Amino acid sequence: MSSITLSARLGTEDSEEAERASDDGSLRITIEVQRAQRGLMGYSIPIRDELSPRFLGLLPLMDKARKVRLVIWPGFDWWAGGLPQPLRGVDKPETPSLSKSGTTRPNTASVAIGKVLERLPAIQELNVDVLMSAADGSRWDLPDNKWEKVQPWLNEPISIHGGRALKKVVRRLAAVWKPSQAAEAFYTQIETDQGSGKPWKVERKGDMRTPTLRSLCEPEEIEYLETGTVDECFERSY
Repeated sequence: MSSITLSARLGTEDSEEAERASDDGSLRITIEVQRAQRGLMGYSIPIRDELSPRFLGLLPLMDKARKVRLVIWPGFDWWAGGLPQPLRGVDKPETPSLSKSGTTRPNTASVAIGKVLERLPAIQELNVDVLMSAADGSRWDLPDNKWEKVQPWLNEPISIHGGRALKKVVRRLAAVWKPSQAAEAFYTQIETDQGSGKPWKVERKGDMRTPTLRSLCEPEEIEYLETGTVDECFERSY
């Protein structure tokens, strides 16, 4: 499928290839959340409170879009359910930095999504692909079911800002094994507006036994992963 690139990030060719492998022809926007970047002083997590000037400059080309795919690359802190913690000059990427405070803050992914929805008010169908490199997933100290620590985010509305025209939201948590292959979803949540003031319909399926993982695991490991699967359907009011 051919595509037109409006703007690209430098030094992210592998990530871009992985994102493109799952393109469906809709507008794709990439967001990095609590993800460490390497600089002259080591690794740090940059903080941005507003959308970039480059993104704002492209709004006239995007503001009528009704279907959008958001690709989110979070760092360890997000997957671990921790609060935003900037890293300054550390010598290893993605060092765990969970907050010891009981302060409640908005989920950083929700904040970023809200900023986009406020600028693109015509969106009716939103697909959110949250991607994790399989290499990162294997070395990070996370539960076997990688969605467990981000369940609070899955239980909340996609954003408290913007999105007034939304009719359908699909959230996928997926592993990237090879840049040239489409990411393999291990958790999918479909939220559908049933109209007429009715609650939204929510369908969830979670299963770590993706095709690639099945090919790598022993039978007893596959059987163990089966115990944590999710298959739910319910209604929820926002």
